[in-house]
Amino acid sequence: MLFNGGAISITEQKRERSFHLSIGLGCVSWLIDQLQEIRKANEQTLFKKFTGDFNSYQFWLERHNNKGGSFLRLSKCVGGFVKTIILPKGRDVVGWRLMEDNLVAIAYGVLKNSLRFESAKVNSLQFEPMNAELKLNFK
Repeated sequence: MLFNGGAISITEQKRERSFHLSIGLGCVSWLIDQLQEIRKANEQTLFKKFTGDFNSYQFWLERHNNKGGSFLRLSKCVGGFVKTIILPKGRDVVGWRLMEDNLVAIAYGVLKNSLRFESAKVNSLQFEPMNAELKLNFK
């Protein structure tokens, strides 16, 4: 994640490619609330939508499951063009908690307890408060 004025840029980095998504601060607050709700709920599928200021964009949050487990699909649509990143749940919901904690840290300047990665699908986490950048590298 990278804080850029009034938006946060989120990067999903895989071996061969990187996928980027930027969201406004209003959407960040909404996404934090949604991540908290999703962690508590037992719903197997879910669809939520946020509309940006002046209908400038739409942001979708979808929960899905496959043989690898649960994951969230985060998508942003601007002018008919859609960008998407995938966020795996991980064991003990560590993937979703990491995203929530780091969104809170960037948006509000509060970093919660650091989480351990050995049981998650997250291979590494890089967080640099000076420039508010977060990259999740997936196995």
